[in-house]
Amino acid sequence: MSHSLKATEKTTEDELQDFRAALDKSFRAHHYAEAYKQLRALSAKIVDKDLLKATGIGKLMTTLSNATPPADRGDLGEDAEKMRAIAKEILEAWRKAVQKGKPPVPEGMAAAESEDSPQLSKTASISTEATITRNEAEPYIPESLKITTGDDSRNKIVLSFIKYMQKPAIGLPMNMEEQLVHAARVAVKLEEAIYQKYQTMSGGVGTDYLNRSRMLLANLGDSKNPNLKINVLSNVLTPDFLAKCNTTDLASDELKRLREKMAKENLAAARTDIQMELLREKQTASGAEGFFHCKKCKSKRTTYYQMQTRGADEPMTNFVSCIDCNHSFKC
Repeated sequence: MSHSLKATEKTTEDELQDFRAALDKSFRAHHYAEAYKQLRALSAKIVDKDLLKATGIGKLMTTLSNATPPADRGDLGEDAEKMRAIAKEILEAWRKAVQKGKPPVPEGMAAAESEDSPQLSKTASISTEATITRNEAEPYIPESLKITTGDDSRNKIVLSFIKYMQKPAIGLPMNMEEQLVHAARVAVKLEEAIYQKYQTMSGGVGTDYLNRSRMLLANLGDSKNPNLKINVLSNVLTPDFLAKCNTTDLASDELKRLREKMAKENLAAARTDIQMELLREKQTASGAEGFFHCKKCKSKRTTYYQMQTRGADEPMTNFVSCIDCNHSFKC
């Protein structure tokens, strides 16, 4: 779906902040159609790297470009798709605007600070003599970054982490060049943290190291969980934490909400089972008849409870259980 976007109107930092606040409000309320209209208006604004850095709107745009409606709101699928499509087009337009006129190797890249790179003890290294241009199929390794692991397996893992951390570049309050260097440094630190925790007794790499690395790579490459990568690059999730955390800690916000909902439903079901058993015992002892006839054995010795399963303006659903044949049904 192409929207033929063309930015022709100048904008200010305050106006862009207003756009960000309105989009965030629409997104959180699942008003995807309204967010689409706001994005259409935003697409006409000329946004440069200074505005992106000052407002941090790139992070929100990345979230919108990967957003999915809640599991119980399938009716929002079409609106969400339109919102994702235009958000991706705007992001791509911004990337081109930032990169316009830039040489393949950004000027001043080699001057980036090298002291942040972990100093590893072994001497084997990955050559950076042939500097990689910004091709998303390959990682960009700045000349200032020295990767010295001494192990071919670790070298490959480092390169994989750099590749995954450098896509997409927009999402942090810094320009494109800074993000590429920053992402590479974070990737090196992440691999080093994993190695320090899972190295073998002889100082080599084993199954635990490889499994942890592959698990993190799979999560960082998940298009449905873009916030994970942003949190890693923003140091919300540190390399030491990622080296030892559980997979549930890396889940997307949508998956966390789904798991929380399922846990609440399971708890409610457990409580209901206890209540039903108490009602069954009470009615069995009294011999009283229930309000409903069993649909299977026609007995009137039944118990029931009610639950709101539809809209608030709809009647509650009755869940009936037969004392004689244990048949359960709802009506």
